[in-house]
Amino acid sequence: MLREFLIGRDIDCPRCKYNLRDCSGTFCPECGVPLELHVVSAYQRLGWWLVGFIALATPFGFNLVLALIAAYGAWQLRSSWGWNDSDSILLGVLCGATVIAGVSLLIHTFRRGSFLRNPPRVQVLKTIATIVFAAALQAAVIAAFKRL
Repeated sequence: MLREFLIGRDIDCPRCKYNLRDCSGTFCPECGVPLELHVVSAYQRLGWWLVGFIALATPFGFNLVLALIAAYGAWQLRSSWGWNDSDSILLGVLCGATVIAGVSLLIHTFRRGSFLRNPPRVQVLKTIATIVFAAALQAAVIAAFKRL
């Protein structure tokens, strides 16, 4: 079954990364490691997906709490000392960042299967991109707080 599986497929040796395409034996012709055919679920390796999930869930939760506090404050302040334009802009930034983080989190969650079918190197790169995106989103929120 191993020989039939390797016919026409570009599969790397787990030890030396030699291309085993059309290999006729049960050993790697390059390094000699014994080869076995196994069925493994892609869902067993959730590490990089989970790091990306946490990177998106953290700003979502943080921004949601801040937006709720700001909305409650706006509701309380509307009759006492008033509400100015900078407060409205800040609340809009918080709500927008919360929606962006939430939608990104949903997309990340629903595309888990396709993420896990990627090779590990691609998973790492996509996770790094997710972390950079989440950090940039939070940097924008912090910049809005400092400015206003």
